[in-house]
Amino acid sequence: GLDVDDWADPTPFRPMWCCNCSHEEEDKSEQAVFNHPRGAETRQEELSSMLTFAQTPRVSDVTAMTTDEKLQEKARLQDLVKGFAKRAVHGVACHFVDIATGRVVPATFEVDRQLKRLRVVPKDPDMPVLSNSISMVREAFSVEAGEAAVPPAVRGALVEEQRRRLVLISFEDMPMICILEASAAERDRLVTCMKILRLYAQTGQP
Repeated sequence: GLDVDDWADPTPFRPMWCCNCSHEEEDKSEQAVFNHPRGAETRQEELSSMLTFAQTPRVSDVTAMTTDEKLQEKARLQDLVKGFAKRAVHGVACHFVDIATGRVVPATFEVDRQLKRLRVVPKDPDMPVLSNSISMVREAFSVEAGEAAVPPAVRGALVEEQRRRLVLISFEDMPMICILEASAAERDRLVTCMKILRLYAQTGQP
């Protein structure tokens, strides 16, 4: 199966952001992600677009990007997700925000080695561990991108500085998870990487 350390193996649907930097199948692997199952064209186009110019405030009009700029942006995103994966499999310190009460508690955000499941583990042993398949993520976004979707208890509990670090992850089959990242930059990285991993997980379904 897919593993964060052995993505160099040229298997179908393997992401282009291989965590093993010393491999000889780079050209083949960069094409592998586009071998998608029938019926996944829309998600595949989303993934291709995301890998090419997702979260690119530097370029206001992607149609004006040169080929070199698109390649640079793709490489930037590959590095972004590669770094995220290496950290997330070991657990990333964050704060969990209870959507019902607004309570903020220290927690750890984790992704399994196959990059198929995410877990949020509160430090409080009385609070449940939240876990789900990344393929079931509906959306990952910041407050700026979805103010209306922020649960009232969360909105009322956070100060402005915390709101700038808030990541909201909605699912198809379970309540939203709200996480405070260490900084606004880390928030943006988590949002972008979850979007890419979600599209990959959905596109790569057998």
